[in-house]
Amino acid sequence: MTRTQTKHTWLGLALLTVAHAALAQGAQPSGPPKEMAQLEAYKGSWVCHGNVPAGPYGPARKTTTTLKFEGDLDGRWISGRIADMPSKGNPQPFKGVAHMTYDSAAKQFFMLWVDNTGGRATQTASGWDTDKMVWQGEGSMDGKKMTSRDTFTRKGTDLHHLGEMQAEGKWVVVQDELCKRSAGKK
Repeated sequence: MTRTQTKHTWLGLALLTVAHAALAQGAQPSGPPKEMAQLEAYKGSWVCHGNVPAGPYGPARKTTTTLKFEGDLDGRWISGRIADMPSKGNPQPFKGVAHMTYDSAAKQFFMLWVDNTGGRATQTASGWDTDKMVWQGEGSMDGKKMTSRDTFTRKGTDLHHLGEMQAEGKWVVVQDELCKRSAGKK
């Protein structure tokens, strides 16, 4: 380690120690930002029915997906699990975990995604524009870099999800589904 790297390491440790000491003396972080209320629309248990068109993930097929999102980490995050149901046309169903929050410094919503393909993505959104929220960002799936866009549109109490990826400079639909809340669950 160079002398400069050593100084930066010690400075970083000192700053962490000061922050920890301030919290221990009663300084508490403020509550979740008011913008987190916009993410309430995602909370609950959902069942989605839709289609994956023929493309990079194989032949066209119908999908059934379950989602469960709830508040996490003292209300500062919404976390959830997503799972496609196995079927004849989908013997290795897609599964993933998403975490969403509002980044007060960047003044935008932030999502972190990881899945069973070894994939990961980060996306941002500006919030709901009437009944539509568009998340867009970068990631990788199956060892390939990708740009993705997920558009959620409120349809009464339901959510329509349109998942897209960029291929050769054009947006390509990779999933189109309607999600309904599971009976009796929010």
